[in-house]
Amino acid sequence: MLKKIKNFFKKYYFHIFIWIVFYSVFLRFYNLGVQSFWIDEWFSSYISMEFFNKNIESLELWYFLHNISQVFSFYLFWVSDFSARFPSLIFSAINIVFIYLISINLFKDKKWAIFATFLFCFLYWEITWARQARFYSLLQLLFSVNTYLIIKIINNFKIIYLNISIIFLYIWILFHPFLYASVVVFLLWISYKIFLERKNLKKFNFKKYLSTFFIIFFISSFEFYKYLNIEKTIHIPWTTSLSEDIVKWYISAYIRHFIEHLGILYYINIFSFFLLWYKKDFKSLIVLAFPFLFIFYIISQKWYLFHTRYVLILYPLILVLSSYFIFYIYDILKEKYKILSISYIFILFFIILFSAKFSFLPKTNYQIDFTSPQPNFKWAYKILEKNSKVISGFPMLCKWYFQDKWTCVYSLAIDYVWDKNKHKKILDRWKDNYTNIAYLWDLDNLKASEKYYFVIDNLSINWIINKEILKNIIKNWKIIFDSWKNYNNIKIIEYSNTPQPSHP
Repeated sequence: MLKKIKNFFKKYYFHIFIWIVFYSVFLRFYNLGVQSFWIDEWFSSYISMEFFNKNIESLELWYFLHNISQVFSFYLFWVSDFSARFPSLIFSAINIVFIYLISINLFKDKKWAIFATFLFCFLYWEITWARQARFYSLLQLLFSVNTYLIIKIINNFKIIYLNISIIFLYIWILFHPFLYASVVVFLLWISYKIFLERKNLKKFNFKKYLSTFFIIFFISSFEFYKYLNIEKTIHIPWTTSLSEDIVKWYISAYIRHFIEHLGILYYINIFSFFLLWYKKDFKSLIVLAFPFLFIFYIISQKWYLFHTRYVLILYPLILVLSSYFIFYIYDILKEKYKILSISYIFILFFIILFSAKFSFLPKTNYQIDFTSPQPNFKWAYKILEKNSKVISGFPMLCKWYFQDKWTCVYSLAIDYVWDKNKHKKILDRWKDNYTNIAYLWDLDNLKASEKYYFVIDNLSINWIINKEILKNIIKNWKIIFDSWKNYNNIKIIEYSNTPQPSHP
């Protein structure tokens, strides 16, 4: 029986693998536009929407690639939750292919490549971020592309791969500083290669690589020019000084996240570092293990980041390394103890299945974590009638969901980044920075006998700057919508400025 199953999989493994990939893409696609936009999704989509509506002439360079992908999606499907999220789905689907390519090009074994790809297809955290109108899936894809190109250079040191890789590395680092890790990996490999070939440097044909030197010189000159013209007071994110206790908290928070979502795979990933070192496989150490440690160090100790979504970029490295370790042990057992190797792979597969967080069935709502609240703004705004006078801590979501019937009359000043400098800037302003809607500082500004609707989410309740606003509306409010779901709490409060008669 086992032999028949084995022969079946040998014959049809590619077809099965393709269907698995298609199904995982379907999970990412299912009801993509149904779940409500949360705050950060609107931040990501705002500039794209404004550019699409011709309200601005150019997109910001920082997230240009993500913005331009959303603009194309808006042209295809018009402006909606679905179209804003669709590019992330595509980036995640493309990355499935690159996980396979990285594994097969580095370790030359289909078992490892297929297993790593399977894990990537169904991990809950991967599907979650493939369904968000945020740039994290794109960032992860670009890092995978960089890793693949570096592997191609290592395996076949051709000028075409070298030049393309250098250009891509530079383009990507303009998108996000995390991708500097690829530059460091690239330089490490070149240095290691020169060390190995140091005796043959005299015979090295430098003329052959003139085009490469020209590209490096052009990029270096351009970056030096930018450095001379940049304000020296600019804040470099990873120079943030943090207390020792906070740094420890960040590290433990990320490790807890890995254990929750990856289970035993996280520990296997750590063991794989030691295995690569033991085998003296410095190529794989440089390409996979080093960037994991480098990026994790930057996120947890040098950058003021506590959202677990930032570690998404590390998932492909973890999955490829874990798969490598699992099947390296399997191949050793298979040579001497065939039955034991089969038992080992089945038992380990079920431990992975139950210890890690997977999503195999279609879902509409995917929860992130308490640092990224996802209140149901969509349903809250649906119950409001046209031309209702709305006051919200996040008026941009009012604008997004009301579209032509937008009636946000005031915004609430919210310190949603918990930054003292930002707090001061908010106090100095008189209006919301995104929608230009005036802040409400005093309830006396509201017209008497008019009905107003406060859309209050958990973030607004906890981080509103003017606490007196909330204290005063409690005296004269009527809750008409209340969706209490842990940290995703959202309420709609009907408020009238008419004084209430005092009770004896």
